[in-house]
Amino acid sequence: MVTASTHCITNTCLVTTIREIVRDTRRAIWEFLRDAFMSQKSKKEWLCTADKFYDRTKFPKNLGAFNGKHTRLCKPDDSRSLFFNYKNFFSTVLMALINADYCFMSTDVGAYGASSDCNILRIPTFVKN
Repeated sequence: MVTASTHCITNTCLVTTIREIVRDTRRAIWEFLRDAFMSQKSKKEWLCTADKFYDRTKFPKNLGAFNGKHTRLCKPDDSRSLFFNYKNFFSTVLMALINADYCFMSTDVGAYGASSDCNILRIPTFVKN
């Protein structure tokens, strides 16, 4: 006989298992494809990217356009107010930097909704080089 508590335990185990499968799969794909699609750029390549962005936008000393999006989510367990944002809902933040050709140069997925852009920019993904 399945009781409500057994169902909750089974459901929690299922969610945890799925989360781990997705995380491991994402990590394996990233490790395999990272160098092919997101390789480290040399100083010369960064300067070329900045020049191309300037030619198209007339914004000097910029590599590209940067934007973020709050994605609404249900309050995660034991998260207190980490995901509660200034728009008064729980969210995670998706941020990206694109070049003059609208190609992603850097992304960050999963920052706390309560984090400001300034704090997200301090994450090593955006600070390297």
